[in-house]
Amino acid sequence: VVFLSAGTYLNALPAFKNLDRDILIGSSFKYYSLSGTGSNNVGSLSDSAGSGYSADIGLLVPATDSLTLGLNYQNVLASKLTRVSGVNESIPSNLKVGAKLNILGGEGQAVSVSNNRRLIVTGDYDVNANSLNSGSHLGLEFWPTGNLALRGGLDGKDPTAGIGVRAGGFEFNYAY
Repeated sequence: VVFLSAGTYLNALPAFKNLDRDILIGSSFKYYSLSGTGSNNVGSLSDSAGSGYSADIGLLVPATDSLTLGLNYQNVLASKLTRVSGVNESIPSNLKVGAKLNILGGEGQAVSVSNNRRLIVTGDYDVNANSLNSGSHLGLEFWPTGNLALRGGLDGKDPTAGIGVRAGGFEFNYAY
C-alpha cells in the first residue's frame, strides 16, 4: 500500500481565512497493490493479485482545550480493486466519527494537570454503507514518562493492547 497524505489548518485556506478556530482538514490517497503466488488455476491465490486506489478526507475540531472531535470519510472515491482474474471488488466507503479527551496532561491541555504524565481516552464509531460492518472502538493511552506509551482498548468486543517508545527522534509503536 502506498499512502500519501496532507493536512492544514482550515483557516490557512483563502476561503476560510477569517475563521478563528484551529480546525484541521486533511486528506490521503491510497494505492493498493496485492500479489499472490501459486498455480494459475481459477480460484487460486495468484488470481487474487490486483490493484486499486482510494482517498480519505478528515476534519478535527477542538471543542475545548481538552476535547477534540473528529470526522473521517474513508474511501470517498467509488473505487474498485481490480484482480488479475478480471474480478472487480468495490472498496466500501466508511464514515468514522470520534472524540479524544485528554484526562491528564499539560496545563490548558487536559482536564487534570500533570507535567510528566499523560492519559488520553479515545472513542470512535464506524457508520458504514453496509451496516453489518459498523462498529465502535474505545482506547486508553497512558504516558508514564515522556518516552513510553502504554495502550489498551476495545475493537468492537475484542481487546487490544499496544506500546510506544520514543528515543533519539524516532518512535516505535507496536499494537495487537
